[in-house]
Amino acid sequence: MSDYMPNSFSLMYRSVNKLVFEGRGILEVSHPGLTQGSFTAMDTINRGAHASFSTMMTVISLAHHPEYFEIYPSGRYFSHISVYCSYLNHVQKLFEAGRDKATVLGALINMHRPKTFWEAQAKAQPLADASKKKEGEEKTDTKPEPHTTDGKVL
Repeated sequence: MSDYMPNSFSLMYRSVNKLVFEGRGILEVSHPGLTQGSFTAMDTINRGAHASFSTMMTVISLAHHPEYFEIYPSGRYFSHISVYCSYLNHVQKLFEAGRDKATVLGALINMHRPKTFWEAQAKAQPLADASKKKEGEEKTDTKPEPHTTDGKVL
């Protein structure tokens, strides 16, 4: 697989990044290599479908540097992946429950929003509630008619 059509995931990913990740996707972000150079996850995905020279060299390098495997036994890698698996399970359950595509897409977008987005929403909510309450008070500025204990208007 290469990054050229029709085999490229890059165009599809860019659409997903724009819609679901709201531009925060990291597959095309350049990262420093372990010992030299840089890479993007998308390049790795596109090269990963073939046993290429770079793949063989990576395997050889890992055999000579077992410390690179440290993230696997510690669980960091798998806990990261398990989050995405839980997202997929949730999406499947939404479809099984009869939710339409737009609802499921909205849920998927919300699952990928950063913590800062939800913190801002939480801060804004009390302000919105107070504003609604104030509007409600302004609409009911007429005094209620006095009633007796038996419900009759005085």
